[in-house]
Amino acid sequence: MVVDVWASWCGPCKREIPHLKKVYDDYKDKGLSIVSVSIDDSDKKWKEAVDKFEMPWEQLRTSSNEEMKSFMGDYLIGGIPHMIIIDKEGIIVYAGSALRAEKGQLQNLLNEKLK
Repeated sequence: MVVDVWASWCGPCKREIPHLKKVYDDYKDKGLSIVSVSIDDSDKKWKEAVDKFEMPWEQLRTSSNEEMKSFMGDYLIGGIPHMIIIDKEGIIVYAGSALRAEKGQLQNLLNEKLK
């Protein structure tokens, strides 16, 4: 599972979405699921971005500034975009902001973990 933490105002997050869509298409039949968690403070802007980018996986949004801060603190998220990769046993095998589908890094990790 990939947990993608993003926001509609985040340029690097938006640039990553087409690459995540390709990864999803390539790996969904191998058991990959993606959940995007937005830290947008505007429900309207979040919904507009979800509609615009047509992301076919689960979409969630923190509902308040307090919830966003708690979520980011609980998962040690210092900035976005941020990905958390969870293997089939439920173990977090990656958490950070350096992994990019755009550069093939996510695909390399998935190839290793989805064997």
